[in-house]
Amino acid sequence: PAKVRIAEPFAGAGIFLVAALRELRDLLPPEWPAAERHQFLVERMAGAELDAFACEVATLSLILADYPNANGWHVRSTDLFKAGALEAFLKDATLILCNPPFEDFTAEERIDYPEAFAISPSKAMVALHAAIDAGPEALGFVLPRGVLQQKQYRQLRTRLAAGYGRIELVSLPDRIFEKATYPCALVVATERRSTDITKPVRLNAKTVADADRERFLAEGAVTSERQSVRAAPDGR
Repeated sequence: PAKVRIAEPFAGAGIFLVAALRELRDLLPPEWPAAERHQFLVERMAGAELDAFACEVATLSLILADYPNANGWHVRSTDLFKAGALEAFLKDATLILCNPPFEDFTAEERIDYPEAFAISPSKAMVALHAAIDAGPEALGFVLPRGVLQQKQYRQLRTRLAAGYGRIELVSLPDRIFEKATYPCALVVATERRSTDITKPVRLNAKTVADADRERFLAEGAVTSERQSVRAAPDGR
């Protein structure tokens, strides 16, 4: 736990931060006093979101999850698509959790964010590229389902396989997320490569059918699972 730095860009109401707080708190020594545990956690978690009201909601969610401790949580209103902003926020993170916006940049946004648009017209793909560039020990993303197979995302899949030794892909049915208008997938990458870039990639591909949606939400159970080992690609 002492090495963990958790970052959630595009945090919204801070759902991932609250879940991470609970997981990390359970790993701390039980004899630590509440004030010490709280200070330890606030120093290792941060969120960023453009919407100032969403930042307030995320902060309140963390306060309630860590009740009765005081505030101190680092959730800031930030325009992450401005040049250098996302890079600066993700720097030194060891774990990046993200449910980015799925839509493409509008015509006006392409003018406002030329550097981001040059990377990809998709906001979600810009976020994932930035996360890979940051080199965390692990990352977990909610992404459009097309990232699993479509040719336009091949470079991203190659970069993930080049940077991490274990990748889990979960294809989700509709209605998993209350407000999602796109079919979604989960991408989890762990075992970051530091020296041995030739080590094979362990790929775990899972599918959740619509008939198993409720079971997945309640238990995390999947409909099918396929594991494979592949040679590591060159992600340059």
